[in-house]
Amino acid sequence: MPASSAARLLQARFQVAPDARGLFAFRLEASDDLRRWRPVGDEEQLVRLAHGGQTIERMAVELGNLHARFLRLRWSDPQHGAPLAKVEIDSVQEVGPVAPIEWSGALKPERCMGKKVEWTDIDFKGLIPGLVSRRFDVASSAIYITEERRRVVDFTDPYYPGGLVVLTKTSNTAIRQPSDLAGKKVSVQVGTKSANYLKAYYPQTALALVCAAALSAAAGWVVGLPALRVKGIYLGMATLSFGFIVEELFARWESVTGGNAGKHLAPPQVWGLSLESGTAFHFLCLGLTVVCTNIIHIMRIIGTIPAAHGFFTAF
Repeated sequence: MPASSAARLLQARFQVAPDARGLFAFRLEASDDLRRWRPVGDEEQLVRLAHGGQTIERMAVELGNLHARFLRLRWSDPQHGAPLAKVEIDSVQEVGPVAPIEWSGALKPERCMGKKVEWTDIDFKGLIPGLVSRRFDVASSAIYITEERRRVVDFTDPYYPGGLVVLTKTSNTAIRQPSDLAGKKVSVQVGTKSANYLKAYYPQTALALVCAAALSAAAGWVVGLPALRVKGIYLGMATLSFGFIVEELFARWESVTGGNAGKHLAPPQVWGLSLESGTAFHFLCLGLTVVCTNIIHIMRIIGTIPAAHGFFTAF
C-alpha cells in the first residue's frame, strides 16, 4: 500500500466485505524501498462480531506517526483473512484511499468486485500460453514485464520493482558476482526472467546437447550389446526385467529425474520458434516419430539390427 513520499502515517482504516464476521489477526510491515521491510508494532486485529442484534466493529489501526512510504499487510492465518474491499490511510499530509501492492492469499477479489472467480492452479511457464489460448482470463503472479511478453498479453501498471538475486550456501566463497556462475550448475524456474538471463549470458546449450547425445549413445551401446546375444523368450524376459529396473531407478533417483512427477523443462525451440503450446509440441513429437520410424525401417532393410531376431516370440 503506497503512502506519500516521506509521509507520517497516523491511522489505517479497513473496509471488509459486508458478510465477513469474526476476528482477523494480522501484522503490518513498513518499507521505504520495497526491499527491506520492518515490522510495525505487535499483532493487530480487525473485528466484526454480531451479538444480540448489535454489530461490534474495530476496523481502524493507529499507526502512531509512523514514517514510511509503503505498508504491507500479512494475515496471521492467510487462509482465514478478512476479504478486504478498501483501505484508507491518514497521514500528516493527506487522507485518501490507497491501491494494494501486496496482499496475502486471503484477499478474495470475487467478493470485492461482486463477481465469481474460478481459480486455476498452473505452473508459471503456462501462465502466458494459458492467457493466449483463452484457458483463463487473468494471470495473477509476479510476472516480469518484457517486450516479448507485451506483444502477446496486456499488463497492469507496474506495482512492484523486482530484480534477480543469486542464492548460495553460507559456506560458499567461490560465487561472489554473476561472472562466478560460469561453469556452475544453476537452478532457475522455467519460463522466468532468470531462465532468459542465463540463456542470454551463459549460452552453453550446444555443449549440453553434444554431451546428451554422447551419453545416449553410450547408454545404447551398454544396453544393446548384451541384447545381441539373446533371442526369443529370453529376449522378452531380459526386456521385461530391464523395464522394471529402469523404472524403479528413475522413480527413486529424485535428485536427477524428479521421481514419478518428473521435472519441468523449458519449452523446446525449433529454428527460433517456441513450442510452448500443447498442439505445437504434439506436432514436434509426430515429426520425430516419423523420422525415427523411417530410420528403423532403413536399418531393418540393410540388416543392421540383428538384435531384433526372434522379436515375434519375445513380444
